[in-house]
Amino acid sequence: MGTKSRWRWVFAASLLLVCVSLSVSGDDNDRVITLVADEWCPYNCVANSTEEGFVIDIARAVFEPKGYAIHYKSVPWTRAVLKTLSGEYDAAVGATKPELPTAIFPQQSFGYSTNYFVVSVDSMWEFTGVESLKNIRLGVIQDYDYGDDIAAYLAREAGSDNIVIMKGDGIFEQCLRLLVVGRIDACLEDKNVAFYSVKKLGLLGKVMLAGKTDIDQALYIAFSPKNKHSALYAKMFSEGLDALRESGQLKAILARYGLSD
Repeated sequence: MGTKSRWRWVFAASLLLVCVSLSVSGDDNDRVITLVADEWCPYNCVANSTEEGFVIDIARAVFEPKGYAIHYKSVPWTRAVLKTLSGEYDAAVGATKPELPTAIFPQQSFGYSTNYFVVSVDSMWEFTGVESLKNIRLGVIQDYDYGDDIAAYLAREAGSDNIVIMKGDGIFEQCLRLLVVGRIDACLEDKNVAFYSVKKLGLLGKVMLAGKTDIDQALYIAFSPKNKHSALYAKMFSEGLDALRESGQLKAILARYGLSD
């Protein structure tokens, strides 16, 4: 074989190897689903821990037997929403439809959220409607969907001493700490999250529920509108959730977090 012919053969083989490598890498990336959210136990908890949250456990049980890897990452909720919508992340966990209106949603939600007001046990205040919020300092989390009525109140009172807007990760626990030392009068949070956090922080008997908002909000894994596989992922999740329920595996997952189907 002449020098030029040998060079051409080596070049062609190298080019083929590069193409194969890129193809395999792309396939591998397509088999990894990155889920993001701020820590919101028991739905989604500390990443890479023994209890990452029941929604993460459900996602693993649905996707991993089908050859997908679940990468769960804890990020502030605002970032989770924006970067899921932009396509940097594959899905946001614990989302309502108004929070990510252009996302791809499974037919089934994984549950419903009811927001309750949490106050100190010696508080005399109780939520009886939006007007009853006027005389308290309320702790809320930035960019959470609390329903239209509460959202309108928060917008109207933005910047006032009545509203303490909090952001970050694991922020509801910080809200509870502010509550028990008297820096705020009430926190607003999903009931399951409230009970989980109160128990974790050893605040049983120190705080109590003081009414709830009027709506129950369906919660979803919201898949990115920028990901070409999102419709497939959403379909797989709905079908997988049905299968877990029928097999009894869903009941076992929820029981790990003190919940029932």
